[in-house]
Amino acid sequence: MDKYNIIKMYFNEGKKIQEIAILMKSSKQNIYKYIKSDPRYLKEAAERREKKSLEVLKKSEKIIKLYYEQHKKVCEIAKEVTLSNSAVTYVIKKDNRYKFEKDKRKKESLKRNRELSKKIKSEKRNVLREDMIMSNLKLLQIQNAISMSRTRKISDAGIVEINLKHYRFNSKKQKLEFDKSCGARPFDLPQSMGIHSFKIYKTKTYEKNKV
Repeated sequence: MDKYNIIKMYFNEGKKIQEIAILMKSSKQNIYKYIKSDPRYLKEAAERREKKSLEVLKKSEKIIKLYYEQHKKVCEIAKEVTLSNSAVTYVIKKDNRYKFEKDKRKKESLKRNRELSKKIKSEKRNVLREDMIMSNLKLLQIQNAISMSRTRKISDAGIVEINLKHYRFNSKKQKLEFDKSCGARPFDLPQSMGIHSFKIYKTKTYEKNKV
């Protein structure tokens, strides 16, 4: 590893250890090892801490306002004020309202999670219900297709027999004729039908026993 460039980037260019680690494609521990071996490290580290403290102090008022008044998250504030999450947390923890605000946010978060969980479960139930309906419709469609594909035909005599109550017997013509008093005749019902078209069933009558 190029120790010279690491030292140069840290002390001359003012880069952070994490930035150097990314550029050198190495771990922070390895970079820190080289930087710490330089005699200037203690002084440089102290100056950087002081500089960072002043920067945090300058931005602390804005951090407090963003967190307690605008109710923003730590990560959002850190991005806006260009500080680390830990620096932002350090500032908001010093405020007396921190515990109350933290508990409040925790309750709100639990409530949102419960509502989201209910919504997800409801959506899943709806999806399952819709899937079941679609499955039943497909099954019915298949059954109808099979039923329609079969060549079935009911004879006119069969239709009349099924709707016998809508017909009256004409003794002169020996025919069953559609009874107009039943209303308009459906197109699929014959106007009349000869009685020879029907099967004749033997009937049996009973007389009451004489007392």
